Amino acid sequence: MPDPPPGRKTPPFRSCLKPAAESLTGLAVVLEGLASLLNLAPVLPPLLPNVVVAGGYALAVLVAAWRMSRAPQGRVGVRLARLRARQAAVAAFLYRLAGGRRDERGWRVVLRLVLVAAAVTGGWAFVRWAERADLGTCGHPVQVRLAVPVEQWAALTDLAARYERERAGSSGCARVRVAVERAPAPAELTRAAQDGWIDEPGAEGVHRPLVAVHPDLIVTAHAEHLAELVADRETLLSAANLGTIATSPLVVAVTPKVAEGLTQTDKRESLERLRSLLGGRLARPRGDLSESGLVATDALYPPAEIGKDPNGDAGNLNDINAELGLSPAGVPLSDAVDLLCHARQELADGEDPALAMVVPEHLALTFARMPECGEPEPGAAVSSFYPPSLPVLAYDLVHLRWRAQQSYERERWTEDLAAWLAAAGDRLEDEHRLRRADGGFRSVSTPVADVVAPGEVNVRALQDRIARAHPRTSFAIALDASGSMADQDALGRSALELAKSAARDLLGRLQEGRDEAAVLTFSAAAPGARLPGDTFRELDQAVERVRTTGSDLRLDRALDQAARRLADSGRERILVLLTDGGGAGALPPEPSPRRDFTVLALLTGGGDCGELRERLLQEGDACHRIAPSDDPADVVHEELIKLWLTAGP
Repeated sequence: MPDPPPGRKTPPFRSCLKPAAESLTGLAVVLEGLASLLNLAPVLPPLLPNVVVAGGYALAVLVAAWRMSRAPQGRVGVRLARLRARQAAVAAFLYRLAGGRRDERGWRVVLRLVLVAAAVTGGWAFVRWAERADLGTCGHPVQVRLAVPVEQWAALTDLAARYERERAGSSGCARVRVAVERAPAPAELTRAAQDGWIDEPGAEGVHRPLVAVHPDLIVTAHAEHLAELVADRETLLSAANLGTIATSPLVVAVTPKVAEGLTQTDKRESLERLRSLLGGRLARPRGDLSESGLVATDALYPPAEIGKDPNGDAGNLNDINAELGLSPAGVPLSDAVDLLCHARQELADGEDPALAMVVPEHLALTFARMPECGEPEPGAAVSSFYPPSLPVLAYDLVHLRWRAQQSYERERWTEDLAAWLAAAGDRLEDEHRLRRADGGFRSVSTPVADVVAPGEVNVRALQDRIARAHPRTSFAIALDASGSMADQDALGRSALELAKSAARDLLGRLQEGRDEAAVLTFSAAAPGARLPGDTFRELDQAVERVRTTGSDLRLDRALDQAARRLADSGRERILVLLTDGGGAGALPPEPSPRRDFTVLALLTGGGDCGELRERLLQEGDACHRIAPSDDPADVVHEELIKLWLTAGP
């Protein structure tokens, strides 16, 4: 091979370094674009472009050194000359194939670009192969935490499982796990966000999170309100609204018995006319426990009276009446899912509950196969009406970044999941009947327009109004656990079972953060044993575990023990006495001294309210005997109406 022509100058080092470094920097940009285009973000490391740039500068040094050593010097010079000769031969061959102008230097550039492209393509193919092959043993998958409202639980749980399967390799190794958790109820979410997701100290003196773990993503119909709540909180780095992933208008869903009387009614009838036709038989989930119930409040409450203070007594009493009217006795109202599952179970048992319910459209459309209600009921159905005044729920996806909890892997998979959910609109529609982000359906036919636009909702104003419709109350529930409570009525129900049912229904109607409650059992063996629990849910579980023990305790002593548990916090103070009335020695020999709280006595056995009023109760107290044919939930509902209307705001 001939040596290079003598006298050719070697380019300076810096003039070789700069163009080489710029070329490789451009290659890094190309790689970054390819990663985004080919959806390789979850596979490639985050600093890959920077690594390529740094490596490019290092390689540029080597290129410059090679260029400087082009003059023939021993074996190295001979080998380089041979290499250049081979490149020239290949370039000549390409020239002959192309039939173009003979320019070996240009064809060398083309050849080098082809080799670079082949190297990039081969590297990309290797990465994809390694991803599919799952080289090595399965490591620990990254966990991404997703909090969703209960009305979206089935849809998002299903999507999370699909996402995990799609992101797993062919060998089944899971690289990411999505922990789907129920987002706190609206009232609880407000407290959680304001307190950094940490509750007040419990009975054991320790803090516990309101949410099991801090969510990376949360689906909510109140994204703007959430952003206001978490602003400037030390526990959060940021809360970014990633946009709406689905919508669902609120509808009035009616069971078949109610639908029979509405056959001539327009599906778009006004809410006022519809309520008149229903005769007041309308239920909606509680506004403090359900997003759908909260959003529906403004349309269901009476309008504020012109010229009157909205915080005045008249407005509050109107709202109290409206709230209690939307809470029929014996119907679970914690959320729309519980409400619809109750109706479906009644229909499956052959008893139409004759209910009209304000629920999200997608739950009404999937009523027969809601997984939360158990096995599908093919024959179960509800009819939906679309009053224009009922708002639309827009479910936004919010990305929460927590201080001292961020890592690249967690952030990478969180962003990947968010992008995947944003593109899952067709699945949400086809399988769960949720509308697209623009409010429309692609293939589902409904009585409303193709597109239903979400409206603005002032969450804080709605929460304030619901709060004014529910007077602050401090309850002490005294539950008789003496041996006589085991006696059964004509229907085979023990007095203790009826008392526990009434206590649990009462706890279910209280509001966390607004009401207070303590539950204690009493008997001669254990006079005034307080049940453990810091939340109404925990107290409910403790009541379920109560068993009879010991003999009767005098009721005035039981009241004294329970009165010590009534918090003196400016709330209306009510002591609920649940007993069968006891034996001959259960009443005090003389009337009880004056008390500064109200007593509501619910008799679940053979006791007599007349004797109780004479010897134990005072003016303003109430007594109600639960007969064998009575439903304890109906009795509790009736008495709460009286108590709250009396208590006022």
